[in-house]
Amino acid sequence: MTTTAQAEREYSMYEAVTEAAINKFAGERDPARRAELLDTMATEDEHQARLHTAAFGPEPVPGEPGRDMSEALASCAVLHRAVAATERALATGQPRVPATDPRIEEVGRELLDQLATEPDPAKRAVLCTALHDVVAPLVGACAAMTLTGLAELYEEIAS
Repeated sequence: MTTTAQAEREYSMYEAVTEAAINKFAGERDPARRAELLDTMATEDEHQARLHTAAFGPEPVPGEPGRDMSEALASCAVLHRAVAATERALATGQPRVPATDPRIEEVGRELLDQLATEPDPAKRAVLCTALHDVVAPLVGACAAMTLTGLAELYEEIAS
């Protein structure tokens, strides 16, 4: 059984790994490497989702009735993996792997397919913002902010 203190330490460790991946992503031009970094972010989101309640107790997401922060973090992981799949498709020329959440795949398919073939970071930023708009009603504003954060990172890469 994980104690609260252990859960908090592990959670902080995963946060640090995520922050390092974000910092590396901001300067990365290689889509294969960006896919790896996005997968790292997704894995860390999954760990944080698993530990959040143990570390901090239940935490409702402000302004999102019925949604807990652990659920929002799990949705962040799904979104990071969905964008990672587009980077991987871009790097390999292979078809994009569908998002693991069928709801996200359904509403975001067209935008994810565009991301899978769009190499320009500035245009990827615009597509991530558009994807945010279509998935936010499903995953909530908190989790969807993952995509606006990625849009900002793509804009940094573009500049």
